[in-house]
Amino acid sequence: MFNLIKNLFAKEPSNNKNIAIKEDVELIVEYSSERDTLEEFGISKEYFNSSVQDNLNNLLTNKQFDNFYNTIDYFRKDNQINGYNKDNALKLEIAEEVSNIIYDKHNELIKKSTQFKKQKNLNEAIHTIYEAINTYPTENDRKSYFKLAYYYQLQKNWDESWRVFQKVLDKYVDVNNPIEYQIINTEVLREEVKHLKREKKISEYFYHLALETYAELVMLSINGAKEYAENFYSNINDDFIDVSLMKNEKLQNEYLHAIRIFLDSKKENIFKLMEYTEKKTWQEMDAKILNELLKDLHFLSLSSYYNEHLSEKMSVLKK
Repeated sequence: MFNLIKNLFAKEPSNNKNIAIKEDVELIVEYSSERDTLEEFGISKEYFNSSVQDNLNNLLTNKQFDNFYNTIDYFRKDNQINGYNKDNALKLEIAEEVSNIIYDKHNELIKKSTQFKKQKNLNEAIHTIYEAINTYPTENDRKSYFKLAYYYQLQKNWDESWRVFQKVLDKYVDVNNPIEYQIINTEVLREEVKHLKREKKISEYFYHLALETYAELVMLSINGAKEYAENFYSNINDDFIDVSLMKNEKLQNEYLHAIRIFLDSKKENIFKLMEYTEKKTWQEMDAKILNELLKDLHFLSLSSYYNEHLSEKMSVLKK
């Protein structure tokens, strides 16, 4: 798979010991904080900058963005496991700099889209976001997609607005990566809650709010956020679910009571999950173990419960 490195980076490591420091660079450069030391390793800034420009031009010409970010991810993991090695350290530094340039160009276009929106030119704002996503895709451009969904909503293009959320799920969700799966689904649910609130679809809003609240709890439990979970279970009715849009106090209480029963039923599994995650980095977590711990914590289990216990009651709210 990583033969593509040859295509993305101009030079292979040199076997000539006299120029090894220049081309291979032993224990080289930890990201931007160390770039001023490049010349100490026999690498001129002109050489580094020209290498960056060559690789940027090659990348933009060949549009191998997926491979490019996979390669960076490979280098990062390799360096985390084995430490910086002379075969890929300089290449990682060049790749990171290229990534930074792409990120900056992407953000310039996103800022430009915001200006179009302020000028009430939503068509051009949407076009500019697509230009950013397609021409300068970043490792995480989900926020740009969410802005796109918002602009479609402002156009009252409801169907296209909601399709954007599915695009994010299709692009990013990997069922074999339980951490990313949880993060991305939580992010999408969070944005859908904002979306429904703006559209004043109150009954759907409270359904999605329940899913998002639960998904957030599980996501933070993967992060080992024990204090958050303890506080959550102590104050759920007061701090964690805002029912102010629901004017009927009796319905508020029924909603919160039903959600609390469901969440209480998951409490033991939530804290069991955190027993595993709270002292581990993401890299140290085993995907099979995580999937087993998460098996009974999927947010869609709340969907089934909600439909059984709350859906009919909540239907009286304004659609």
